Amino acid sequence: TPQGVITSSMGVFGCGRPKVCEASVVLAANNATGAVTGVPSSGQVPMGGVVSVECGFGYWIYNETSNTSVTSINRTTCGSSCGLTPTKAEDMACVAVFCDTSTVLPDNAQFVEAGWNTSDMRLLYGNTLTVQCNEGYAINVGTDSCTNSYTLGCLINGTLTGADNRVCEPVVCDVSYNFTDGTSLPTSVGYGDQVTVTCGDGFSVAGSCDVPGFTATCGQSGGCSMGMVRCGPVSCRADLAADTLGPFGTLTTRSGLNIVEFGENVSVACEEGYSLGASSTDRTGSLVC
Repeated sequence: TPQGVITSSMGVFGCGRPKVCEASVVLAANNATGAVTGVPSSGQVPMGGVVSVECGFGYWIYNETSNTSVTSINRTTCGSSCGLTPTKAEDMACVAVFCDTSTVLPDNAQFVEAGWNTSDMRLLYGNTLTVQCNEGYAINVGTDSCTNSYTLGCLINGTLTGADNRVCEPVVCDVSYNFTDGTSLPTSVGYGDQVTVTCGDGFSVAGSCDVPGFTATCGQSGGCSMGMVRCGPVSCRADLAADTLGPFGTLTTRSGLNIVEFGENVSVACEEGYSLGASSTDRTGSLVC
């Protein structure tokens, strides 16, 4: 008709109704994580309009299909098909930046804290995650690192840190390194093994005067768990011997030091009128460590 209205048995049809794209889902998806521009308060974008999404710090738009991410989308156009491109709301939603941890857990290890999403193995930006070797294993045993755990981190660009060249290997304790001048021992022992050391002649457990040996167990931290116990030269304190002389005797060491080593002689001298014993007339003598 001249008025631009077509009538038919199906009813009255109107011309010129503008095509729009529904964008309210984009607004909802980014309510707290990103800034959306180009969307009227009605949530409907006219044909040819552009919707832009700018993610806040710590967020990005992640594409599951292509495994790519961007921090903004600036050319999301409402086309003639009345649909936004991309058409799925999640393709325009800002989500927290994350790092994928699904491929970094070494054999014989476990994650020991809930610092990541256990369903998809994602560690969120700014969080950390501890990897711990199972019992009897330690980090890179050959480096003598003496640790069985390390920490992963997630950077703002989705890069995982701390996972480079880390493996959990069977714990080994280097016996020859820890124990010297004692019983002949194997070069190394494994986790849980014990070694008994008997110190050689003139040696005792370091820091003692007369402890002849000790037993050590190879623990979780490898060589470090064996401790610093080892055999060292027997030593004696000269001042203890001087105390037995009383006020009328003097004691002199070769080095002039208070500590003397195994086999070293210490000179003893009594003042005039005194002797080294009730049945002795000697005023001088020596003691041996």
